[in-house]
Amino acid sequence: MFKFKHFPTFVFMAVAILAGGTLAYGVQGPFGVNAAVNPNGSYSPMRVDSGKNLVVTETATATSSVLAVSGPAVALAQGSGTLLTINVITASGVGAVYDVALAASAATANQIGVIPATAGIYTYKFPFINGLVINPSSSVISVNYR
Repeated sequence: MFKFKHFPTFVFMAVAILAGGTLAYGVQGPFGVNAAVNPNGSYSPMRVDSGKNLVVTETATATSSVLAVSGPAVALAQGSGTLLTINVITASGVGAVYDVALAASAATANQIGVIPATAGIYTYKFPFINGLVINPSSSVISVNYR
């Protein structure tokens, strides 16, 4: 005859196995936050793309890149999204970024960013709700957003 020191544990294991469940000696609940550490040491939620692949960079899910924008204000997107980067290629003047659907509606009240008058790549990572309008002034820029 078998003698079990921990009879209730044995019964629990047998019931779990017979019921097709998995056997675990500890119970761990779900993590409160699905977070990853960025290269700069901060935490951000992990994301997957439409193919269920883990997104490992901020620009991996960029939906659009608009190259060589210059001249008056232009509407790039309608609806919500995130402005990721602006690359100032030829700097001639200070430009602006607006959270609005139509270029004609761009005003100081809905301005969300400034485009510097110095060549370089500028990271924004800033959400827009209504749309994305860019006024590069007289500079030539490229815009990356999702």
